[in-house]
Amino acid sequence: YQRRVHGQTMESDPKANQRSHTFLNRLLPNINANEPTFTMRCLYVNTPDRLFMVGKHPSDSNVVVACGFNGEGFKHAPAIGSCAAVLATGCVPEKVNLPSELFKNMVERFRLDRFKEMEGAW
Repeated sequence: YQRRVHGQTMESDPKANQRSHTFLNRLLPNINANEPTFTMRCLYVNTPDRLFMVGKHPSDSNVVVACGFNGEGFKHAPAIGSCAAVLATGCVPEKVNLPSELFKNMVERFRLDRFKEMEGAW
């Protein structure tokens, strides 16, 4: 399968597709996994400094943004989720098992406006 994503042609791995089809046909026999309507590789983007972005949205302080995980967010989900919870609720970091010093470090290091001076950044 081929698909255009952000101007690039992405090709699926035929062996991986076959393994997926076999698994899905066994797990979900009423669905024809051999004729998918859509496939996509796990796509992610890198921030210029390859660090996460976590903070309140610059235009709406009721929105907390957590993104830019560069394909590694799953490893950091507990800490990022706790940080986002503190930002969203205003609770003390320790309430969500996040040391205050770590929270302060994360908020500073992963702040959204750190790319403000870069061309095309929001």
